[in-house]
Amino acid sequence: MRLLTSTVLALALTLVAACSSSGNKSGNSATAASASLLVDTGAGGGYALDARVDVLAFERADGSFTDNVLTTGATLALARPSAASAGVNLPAVPAGTYVALRLLLAENGVTALGSDGRAETVLPTSRDVRVPFAAPTLLTDGGVRWLALSHNGAPAITRDGAGRLTWQPSLATRLGDVQPLHDVVVTVAAIEGDSLIGTLSSCGGMSVRGRLSDDSSLSDDSGSRDRAGFLRDSRSGDDLVCDGVLSHDGSLHLGRAHRRSRSSADESKLYGQIVELQPGAPALRVQMQELVRGGAGIGTPLPVLTVRTSSAQIYRSGARSVRLEFGAFAVGQRVEVEWRGAVADNSINAHEVEIEDGAGSGVSHESEGQVSAIDLAQNTIVAVPRSDDPLIVGGQRVSQATVVISTSTVIVREVDGDRRTATLSDARVGDRIWFWGRAVEAQRVQATAVRLRAAR
Repeated sequence: MRLLTSTVLALALTLVAACSSSGNKSGNSATAASASLLVDTGAGGGYALDARVDVLAFERADGSFTDNVLTTGATLALARPSAASAGVNLPAVPAGTYVALRLLLAENGVTALGSDGRAETVLPTSRDVRVPFAAPTLLTDGGVRWLALSHNGAPAITRDGAGRLTWQPSLATRLGDVQPLHDVVVTVAAIEGDSLIGTLSSCGGMSVRGRLSDDSSLSDDSGSRDRAGFLRDSRSGDDLVCDGVLSHDGSLHLGRAHRRSRSSADESKLYGQIVELQPGAPALRVQMQELVRGGAGIGTPLPVLTVRTSSAQIYRSGARSVRLEFGAFAVGQRVEVEWRGAVADNSINAHEVEIEDGAGSGVSHESEGQVSAIDLAQNTIVAVPRSDDPLIVGGQRVSQATVVISTSTVIVREVDGDRRTATLSDARVGDRIWFWGRAVEAQRVQATAVRLRAAR
């Protein structure tokens, strides 16, 4: 079967989806394994963007494609103001070599939630979306497999002459190597030594091994915990809200993990912007821009909530241990708010408020460049723009960036198509580099993850 035009593809994939349960119709390999598609939602653009996908297939170099790998349609969270990680399970991906993903979007299946909390239907330039791999990619049966999906820059969402929102998709995918994850829920299955075995229940159910280090920030509803106590008290079925770095082998290197008690299942979280201060209460008025989790009964348009802060822990992103007072708030700040219980009269009692500071939310965003210098003594890499591609740090174009490597930075190097855990000493001048981290200065990034590959 050949890909001729978007119209032909859309029709063909729909027919394939209808008959895939009756047998192999497009030359798939007899072996297939499940995989997860993890989405980097933190590309910016100001919208929460969702796309309903009816069909997802893999394209081969000869233009043929697999059957639909989704048993039912799936909704992809493509962009989130909070950058909370998202993903879906792909139940049966045939082994083979592929050059792209092909997505068939549902009719009127793309929606965007704006900063005013209102949802609108978005018109994509095409319902047939081709998502290329950087190079032909071999997927083999067995083992841990995941794919990363990201935007090439901020999503191109604009209004046409009729005032309708339109979106020109520009996406890329790669075989999973290293990816920071933010605000994911890991459901514990077992404890093995110093590791937690579980599933990414908020991102498609991928199996992971949670690895703790001396730098991991661990807590439960009673407060901070040390590693030994956290592991000792963890049980099968516990839900952990985590930030960390996922590596190619399914290891999740945990930077933060909070164990929710069974009684805190009604915990909710929002992302929004402060529109009014009420210091006498004390309280904030926050325009919701995203409901990250929970929030039963909150519909669209998302409301302005009164957030009472008298019992809340207040801190800035990247500095959870430094407690702040109400005076740290200002109109226009973006905040993440956690609370328990129901929303009553558009009012909540917060138990935690994180202020997004000038360096961003603390979520790691991807930057790409070329290695120009390595300093093993200072544990740094200097990255410069690659060819004519801009080097972006903290949302700004820079001429170079110093990437600071710590003991908790996860480094992965691609060698002959294989992905290997690496160290700073494996980096080479001229390498292509992708890095994620927090911009601590205009041209200095504290890296959480680094991906390296020899220049081609």
